[in-house]
Amino acid sequence: TELIKKAAEEYSNIVVLFGGGKDSSVVAFLGKKALGKIPLLFIDTTLEFPETYQFVNAFARKYGFHLIKDENDVFYRAKQDFFELCRKLGPPSIYYRWCCHIFKEQPVRRFLNDFGVTDDVAFLTGIRKYESRRRRKYSTIEFGRKITGQVLIQPIVEWRDIEVWLY
Repeated sequence: TELIKKAAEEYSNIVVLFGGGKDSSVVAFLGKKALGKIPLLFIDTTLEFPETYQFVNAFARKYGFHLIKDENDVFYRAKQDFFELCRKLGPPSIYYRWCCHIFKEQPVRRFLNDFGVTDDVAFLTGIRKYESRRRRKYSTIEFGRKITGQVLIQPIVEWRDIEVWLY
């Protein structure tokens, strides 16, 4: 929680990128423990099961988190249809990862544009080094690899699965 408190000294707006899984749930709890109040930003990839939406809403309600939504009171999401793009571009793969750009990065950019203050926002994420080879080089603070100006604070980047589950 010290990392989160320190980030809050530097950035006025701290937001949890919340996917509804175990990692982002732990990060949400750590953020709340460190700061008291912290909003959750759930990016709707449009491929979620109905139970995921139910969980995200129930989690926020039960634990007192504010869920960020757009001007139409819906989760931030891409404007394109996933299956239509699959027909045009082929399915996403580790070699051609168009889905992350369109269904995760673009909605975050839209959130930042709507929010209007892109240089004073830091996102808490549940990214962990042990999830993949690509993530092994990640550190606790990352700066805009994909979204210019984006700051990612990763408080559980060094945690193993068992540590997440035990928390």
